[in-house]
Amino acid sequence: MFAALRHGSTTATRALWSRSILSRNASKTALYAGTRTFTQSSISPTFIHTHNAAAPTHRGHRHQPDASAVLEARKEPKDASLITEFQQLGDDGLVHDKVVRTITQNMGLSTMTEVQSMTLSEIIKGTDVLAQARTGTGKTLAFLIPTLQNIIDRDPRLVNKEALRTARSTDIRALIISPTRELAEQIAVEAKKLTQNTGVRVQTAVGGSAKRLGLQEIHRKGCHILVGTPGRLIDIFSDRENGIAAPNLSALVLDEADRLLDQGFAEDIQQLQELLPDTRDVDRQTLLFSATVPKGVMSMVSKTLKPDYKFVQTVKEGEEPTHNRVPQKLIPVRGMENMIPSLVELSLREIETAKTNPATQRPFKAMVFFESTSELQLAYKVFQRVQRSAEYKKKFGRTQLLEIHARLSQGQRTRAANDFRHAESAVLFTTNVTARGMDFPNVTHVIQMFLPSQREQYIHRLGRTARANSEGVGYLIAPEFQVEEVPSKLHGLPLQLDNTLATAEIDLANETIDVSDDSLGILDSVSRAYNRFDDEDFIQTHQSMVGALWWNPDRRGLIEALRRLATIGWGMDTPPTVDKKFLDRITGSSRQSKKSFGRSSSGRSHRPGVKFPHSRGRSEMNSHGRDRRQRRF
Repeated sequence: MFAALRHGSTTATRALWSRSILSRNASKTALYAGTRTFTQSSISPTFIHTHNAAAPTHRGHRHQPDASAVLEARKEPKDASLITEFQQLGDDGLVHDKVVRTITQNMGLSTMTEVQSMTLSEIIKGTDVLAQARTGTGKTLAFLIPTLQNIIDRDPRLVNKEALRTARSTDIRALIISPTRELAEQIAVEAKKLTQNTGVRVQTAVGGSAKRLGLQEIHRKGCHILVGTPGRLIDIFSDRENGIAAPNLSALVLDEADRLLDQGFAEDIQQLQELLPDTRDVDRQTLLFSATVPKGVMSMVSKTLKPDYKFVQTVKEGEEPTHNRVPQKLIPVRGMENMIPSLVELSLREIETAKTNPATQRPFKAMVFFESTSELQLAYKVFQRVQRSAEYKKKFGRTQLLEIHARLSQGQRTRAANDFRHAESAVLFTTNVTARGMDFPNVTHVIQMFLPSQREQYIHRLGRTARANSEGVGYLIAPEFQVEEVPSKLHGLPLQLDNTLATAEIDLANETIDVSDDSLGILDSVSRAYNRFDDEDFIQTHQSMVGALWWNPDRRGLIEALRRLATIGWGMDTPPTVDKKFLDRITGSSRQSKKSFGRSSSGRSHRPGVKFPHSRGRSEMNSHGRDRRQRRF
């Protein structure tokens, strides 16, 4: 199709294209009518689910009542006289004036969020607390402020900055555990703001490239509050010869407790606690903050909190969950080769909408989630080349493009997170590393490329928008082979079918259908971006996409979609094959892996690739003298 359009052949009528799209839309409507409809009436609100869990009596001994009954008995009633202003903490003598001034003057905060108001008083008393609070509700300061105050109460000299001079690596007073490096860094940033006028030193302990640097900083400058991930903290405290210790540890905070369990850190938490001072020798306050309170969290409670702990619930019963109140739209695309053009079209449209309606629309700030890092990296480079092209540079304006994924160093990820956090308009390409816990203000759009394998992943990603009582919208861009899975995978969610993107509907293998100039411009720009990649880039991305998407029941449809992507989208003569050992690993069965398809990484064809209409091979030399293929769009 695009070969003909580039050469000026636009003989097909736009009416033909319109009839084709209308026909497809009618088919899709029938599909949803025959299964579940994505409407507000299909919402099945999901609130707190508690299960039978071991409720603590005293350490090491438990009985087995219903967890909901245990939590109900321990729930703190909402007091009408709760403190709601940060200044009141100083006026009532609960928090040192210097800390209060930092909060109100340096950080510019005055009114507390609900979770802060409901937990601060209890935590300052020294009580162990289990707090149920959603991300984006201010829970970081809810545990940082009282933790800092309790450290100062135990050692008043730490209220003065002069104490920084004598800070030691063997004087850690509080430990904050986070499930991810990004969240640990984010907590540390807030902690450093809060302690900026005191003598309390904050350090981080995360993996990656920051591992050695973190140790050096702790040794050189000392540490009072250490924020880290479970594995890295175990590394530090299991080494008795590294000069880092916490003999006076008075606070242990587990943030995102449910996520720590989801990611398999339960044993790590138990191991870490065994490396810390015995609570019979050194009294320690433990705080658990969690968005949900499932059975696993209750088991953790019984092993870590004192018998008289308090349960503070800030998620109201009957309150509509974020994933039910955020508008969500499903964009079915004809093939994987349509996905990046659709993303470009959607971004340009939303940027323009925000520009033309500044009074009612916030600047476009989107998080785009991908299923694999290799796919993300390729898409990022393509999108970047389109954004910087002469045709679209002005349209994208000052919208920044950023990426966060596991292959970046910790420093790169931290810089990208900070840049996105402070950006007015930006597009962040990312993976599940930022799906929970990260606080990015003013995110207007969450765009998910492909249907995730787990419903919870979809919900957690969607939760990056509409935070702190703001508005947002979610988009799911999915190829046809995944669309039939959406009703069962995302049942009960208010998805609405969206057929407003022209580039999503175009059959890129058909060279006889006319398209609008706007669509052609996007497709041609994406095509030229792909032309700058080598086959090795596509082979690596292809394999990673197979691994990430192999969970799909329609594997025949997946293989066909990948073949179209490689030949139509990327312009390869034949698609890459999937390595037998790789398929064995992801399927656990050698029987599946006998079906290799396409071309191996050596370039040899195992069998002829599927040829689509008017396909073209390599045709002309590029500016570097290398033989390059012409993509067909």
